[in-house]
Amino acid sequence: FENRYRHRDGSYRWIEWRSRPIDSTIYAAARDVTERRKSENEVRKLDAAGESDERLRLITEVSPVGIVISGGRERVIYHNQRFVDLFGYTAEDVPDIERWFELAYPDPDARRRIRVAWANAVKQARTQAGEIVPVETTVTCRDGTARDVAFRFKTTGEYNVVVFTDITARKRAERRVEALLREKELLLRESRHRVKNNMGVIKSLLSLQAGSIQDSSCVDALRRAAGSVQSMLTLDERLYELEQYTELSARAYLPPLIRQIAALFGDTRSVDVTIEIEDIVLPTQVLSPLGIIANELITNTMKHAFPEAEVGTIRIAAERVDDEIRLTYSDDGVGMPETVTGDGSLGLLIIRSLVEQIGGEMRVDGDHGTRFEITFPAPAGA
Repeated sequence: FENRYRHRDGSYRWIEWRSRPIDSTIYAAARDVTERRKSENEVRKLDAAGESDERLRLITEVSPVGIVISGGRERVIYHNQRFVDLFGYTAEDVPDIERWFELAYPDPDARRRIRVAWANAVKQARTQAGEIVPVETTVTCRDGTARDVAFRFKTTGEYNVVVFTDITARKRAERRVEALLREKELLLRESRHRVKNNMGVIKSLLSLQAGSIQDSSCVDALRRAAGSVQSMLTLDERLYELEQYTELSARAYLPPLIRQIAALFGDTRSVDVTIEIEDIVLPTQVLSPLGIIANELITNTMKHAFPEAEVGTIRIAAERVDDEIRLTYSDDGVGMPETVTGDGSLGLLIIRSLVEQIGGEMRVDGDHGTRFEITFPAPAGA
């Protein structure tokens, strides 16, 4: 589309905009078409005023766009110098439109496609008074080179006017941008693959080490570290699978993560995990701390809640309440002593730090099992 803008010097300029969506980003290119618009306006003025063919010829000869006028049976009756400069074809080379198609589009399939576009342009020009949307195509010049152009078609009934605009530089830039984007995507995919593999190896090494030692405090520390790695790995996997790189539903992320962390302790505990997570879309800068919080809570439960029993229950829920998100975590274990519910536990220190990071508040109840209630502001749009 084209818009008119006011320049700093007070003059007005016409700008042609081209945009293309690639993934979740829209790329736009702008081109100054003021001179072309001036030329077209002059042609319209002369036609309305019935001025002489000589004045019309003078205007078209200095036009920055190629112009071809055809009459009955698509015979070419005029083309300006810019047309020759663009394509190299003279009046002797292009006596009619059919010959133009043969020269400009030597490939039969390409010629057939542009013929259809041309027919549609003619039909649209005859049924609509306004200027039609430009048709972009690649033309084979007389010297064998290719040139990208956009043509517009207008008709007076007796005469057909075709205006060719050279867009080769713009198309070259677009192809370069697309190539760079593909290269960037490939590099990002390769980097992500390596990071995922490395994180998986780290988690596996931590889990293997935890299973090979007897010191319970070391085992808990290794499992806590493996859970933290798992929280980051799961978030990365879900974002990549859903092609969401800045936000994700808590329901898509937290339930699989919670099950995977609980499974790290499956060799020593049989825990029934109940998960009730609403479909709340949160940014990754909130989800990542929540994943680590879930890991710390589950690790604390496995470490403190069931010292003798081999079974237990964990319940995790997340819901939106007015302008806040409420995360509730509870277990039916022995509860937590007052010294632990304070700041004496490393796990709780980590949790409190992460809660502050997302601007939230936390309440802990250690009687009759353990219950954590974490609330934080709901992000805009959640």
